[in-house]
Amino acid sequence: MAKVSEIIEPYFSHDIASRQDRDIILLLDEMGYEGYGLFWAVVEFMHRNKLRVGEERLIAGKDYAEKVKHILNDFELFRIEDGEYISDRILRNINKQTEKSKKASAAAQAKWTLSALKSAYIDVFGQEPCLTDEEGKIFLKYTDKFPNLKDRLCDVLYTVQKLKFDNNKDFTPTINWLLEGTNLTKLMNGAYGELKNWQAHKDWLAKKEQENNQPRGLSDEGFDIDSVGSKPDAIELVLNNSTYVKAKNSFIVNPAYAGLIDKFDLSKTELRKMKLERLSEQEQESQDA
Repeated sequence: MAKVSEIIEPYFSHDIASRQDRDIILLLDEMGYEGYGLFWAVVEFMHRNKLRVGEERLIAGKDYAEKVKHILNDFELFRIEDGEYISDRILRNINKQTEKSKKASAAAQAKWTLSALKSAYIDVFGQEPCLTDEEGKIFLKYTDKFPNLKDRLCDVLYTVQKLKFDNNKDFTPTINWLLEGTNLTKLMNGAYGELKNWQAHKDWLAKKEQENNQPRGLSDEGFDIDSVGSKPDAIELVLNNSTYVKAKNSFIVNPAYAGLIDKFDLSKTELRKMKLERLSEQEQESQDA
């Protein structure tokens, strides 16, 4: 039986045919609309509160206590269980509202969970996930199966992003693959290795970006272009003192070392390529660590 305290809506269903109910007709015939009004006062009260035998004055005060008691006991509109007045009409309303509340709560939870997935996917993959309605339902089922999934979404997606299969060179990591078959279950159970740490990776990238923005090698103030006598040294100095901005695909050399490009006839295209390869190697080292 639903509890009255579970009702959250400030109203209840009032069927328009109540006055055609046999017991209500008898109530109206004997007590008139005063009795009819007291009946609905009882119904309103019992949607929010339990009413025990002997508490009839709670409905409309002590002056109407006997009339309320008459309504509660003599028209077969209510019954008594364990010293408490019970109404099947009220129980149906309470159960209906409780069920409606649970469905609304579940819908809100599902919306929040899918929103969290979208946010995590954008963070890791840089774009929104493309899910069918059926895939969305599958993902929600997995959140019940793995309660910690919502907290580790970024780790899960980052792990998927870095998956490689020797027997499938064309493998493309996506949320859609993850939700196929039992792939997500296998991933969560360690079949593809331990989950990677997305936050640790982000911290590492931030640290490397900060280091790349710090010129290394000779100080700018004391740097003498004539002191560099070989092309390999020049390349090393330029790479160590350059920054690659991924968002703009921009290769920026510290002005103090830019003269080395002309002196040794270095190719900016090749330098950019070497910088990217070095950054990729550093990222791979981070993943393997």
